Amino acid sequence: MSVNERTIGDELTDFGVAIVGDIDLELIGKVKAQLESPNIKQRHRRQTELGWNSACDAIVKDFETRLKPNIPPLCAKPCQNRRFIYFHEFPTSSGTYKPENSAGKHTVAIVIRDGPGLPLIYKGSHKSNELDPSTLDTASTNSSGAGSVIAFNANMVQKDVAVTGVGWAGILLVY
Repeated sequence: MSVNERTIGDELTDFGVAIVGDIDLELIGKVKAQLESPNIKQRHRRQTELGWNSACDAIVKDFETRLKPNIPPLCAKPCQNRRFIYFHEFPTSSGTYKPENSAGKHTVAIVIRDGPGLPLIYKGSHKSNELDPSTLDTASTNSSGAGSVIAFNANMVQKDVAVTGVGWAGILLVY
């Protein structure tokens, strides 16, 4: 590795967010097919939680065996929570907020269907309370679409976005 080459660990430490890889599209397709007639578990304010199933398990297994070992902040941590969700119609965005999480928690977002919904995050806000508007970004805009895996520090300052029409769908894992 050259001196200028950054690792996933560097990105998570410095910016709090990193694109960590891709899940096999065949596995993504099996979960995406379930969005046609979703098994709704619970509807929340901005998102709908869907029933977990064996296709979701296969995606998590792919992530944990191929990608997670290459993510230093996560490799030794067990998954503490998992959800299969999609963001539904919600006409307004929120103000900024900092989630109440203990230090060292990370969220992994696995894209099943791209679209609006993942919150905007202030890169680097896990290390400082000073917010630079130029760092406001959404990890999903940096992804390459379905199958992309994004990891971010759960203590980042966030801003929920308005969702019109079909929103982001995916699997969220908490470490």
